[in-house]
Amino acid sequence: MTDYKDKIQMLAEIASVPGKSITESVKKTGKAPFGYFPMHAPEEIIYAAGFLPVGMWGGKTEIKYTDKYLQGFCCTIMKANMEFGIKGTYNLLKGVLIPCFCDTLKCVCEDWKYAVPNIPLIPIVYPQNRRADGAMNFLVRKFEHVKEELEAICGHEISAADLEAAFAVYERYRAVMRKFVEVIRDYPLTFSAKTRHLVMKAAHFMDKADYTNIIEDILNQLASVEKETFHGLKVVATGLISEPVEILDIFRENDIAIVGDDLSHQSRAFRTLSPDSGTVLEKMAGRIAAQEGDTFLYEASKDKGDMLIDMVQKTNADAIVLFMMKFCDPEEFDYPILKKQMEEASIPLLYLEVDQQMESYEHSRAELCGNDRLGGVMYLGIDIGSSSSKAAILNEQKELVAVSAVNLGTGTNGIETAFTQALIQAGICEDEIKYTVATGYGRLKYARADKQITEITCHAKGTVFLDYNAKTIIDIGGQDAKVIKLDANGKVENFVMNEKCAAGTGRFLEVMARVLGCSLTELSTLGEKATKEISISSVCTVFAESEVISALSAGETAANVAKGAHNAVARRVSGMYHRVSGEAPVVMTGGVALNRDMVSSLSEELGTPVLPVEHCQIVGAIGAAVFAYETYHKHF
Repeated sequence: MTDYKDKIQMLAEIASVPGKSITESVKKTGKAPFGYFPMHAPEEIIYAAGFLPVGMWGGKTEIKYTDKYLQGFCCTIMKANMEFGIKGTYNLLKGVLIPCFCDTLKCVCEDWKYAVPNIPLIPIVYPQNRRADGAMNFLVRKFEHVKEELEAICGHEISAADLEAAFAVYERYRAVMRKFVEVIRDYPLTFSAKTRHLVMKAAHFMDKADYTNIIEDILNQLASVEKETFHGLKVVATGLISEPVEILDIFRENDIAIVGDDLSHQSRAFRTLSPDSGTVLEKMAGRIAAQEGDTFLYEASKDKGDMLIDMVQKTNADAIVLFMMKFCDPEEFDYPILKKQMEEASIPLLYLEVDQQMESYEHSRAELCGNDRLGGVMYLGIDIGSSSSKAAILNEQKELVAVSAVNLGTGTNGIETAFTQALIQAGICEDEIKYTVATGYGRLKYARADKQITEITCHAKGTVFLDYNAKTIIDIGGQDAKVIKLDANGKVENFVMNEKCAAGTGRFLEVMARVLGCSLTELSTLGEKATKEISISSVCTVFAESEVISALSAGETAANVAKGAHNAVARRVSGMYHRVSGEAPVVMTGGVALNRDMVSSLSEELGTPVLPVEHCQIVGAIGAAVFAYETYHKHF
């Protein structure tokens, strides 16, 4: 008999290299593979059709083609699936079944037809009010439609006996897995967070009957193995999927064991019992109707919190870890409710944002490492702009202890990188952040923020905090430009903002640098070599680009053109300055404040010195951190 540890290792390898396992299963069973997207796919019907059901859980890959079809803020699991489909990774599949539980999945269903036309698609819509009689009948009919579509692909009828046999295989699998997750709680060292994940994920890449046999063998051998002593932290995991798998190594490093879960690729797939009566399709529909505490299924009562609290109590867990897949809207919408429920129950809840394409795991390490480093109460401000992300941290003494800026804006992992860098710089873990204020273009998408405040107000607050006696602030960012007038108390009195186009913004200067064949750094001093001023009449980026190209073709030097571009922006900002009745002293914030020639052109145009603010790129984040400090002390 193969040792249970060897079988655990084998399953872990299958989950790590699924393509190899699928190929071997096809050879062994003679079944052609058929893909399904996660969350309650009717695998039994695929199995009954004589196919090998294969879970499509995305994975790490360069997103090269999918952006033509899916927006940047779509879940990376679905983006990876599309990418694999387009690249041909899934060409071995005879078809794919996609349940439509969220907006991204609905988009994928439509886009798949055009992006991956060689792999047949079967979509399925689940009713929200799934417990109503009409909804049950609707779902049964949807399953019948799936059956009909599969019959057309496999070329033969799926009999009632086929369905009964397939359902029996899956019922046995679900029963064994319910026992499995209970038993392995007593073996947290053998089944580390990573091993636990890989063993259960392997079920999606091999024949369910074969997989169930292996799990039963492991359980039988564990019955004679002494329970393991564990002195670390025990947690319950929830969310979509606990990936990237590299994050789970950090759990072991910090003696954190997962002793229960509500993950979509694990216990959500098998925890709910099927009804005893009805046809196979009716039993399948009944199991969906009976599913509780599932983010992707409508529940007015929001039972997920109660379910997790019960799980914590039964497993004697110390906390809950939420694996929040970035841009997973259903999970994000439920988070505030879940957070409140856990606070009322006095159960620690760790929000761990994950992204299948993430490269750095330092943020996750900082979140999971504990609070035994430099301690104290800290306040976080983040500024998520269109082209960059910034973070700032204040301590309890209202001192600035960390600043970070990353040239990646909203819709990217830029804010995670900036946040991680700030945590490391401050020498703290995320748990020490007591209050967070978000600002900037992407502030409303940042789920961890306790409060959101506009960048206008935050730039004013940050400028005053840095002890600049300013009456007017000029802020030129990547996609907009602002002129802010302050009153005697440093509060916003008036402002004007250019956000209709890229005219007079950092984007305008980026285009100028590209046309001139230089970097932004080189552009900032290039105008100092100008021998004459040329006029660029348009600040519209498109028209100005044409003017610049024409000027260069006519023999104008790059230095003269650069000076003309800076003067064009200065004239645009000057108009905004006079609209708010701007006054000296004038300071400048935003990344463009690093452009020496731009500052000089503004000073000349306004007839008064323009002073770049220290930490000019991060002023908004600093202001947000000040608001975090003040709000916390006012209300808590």
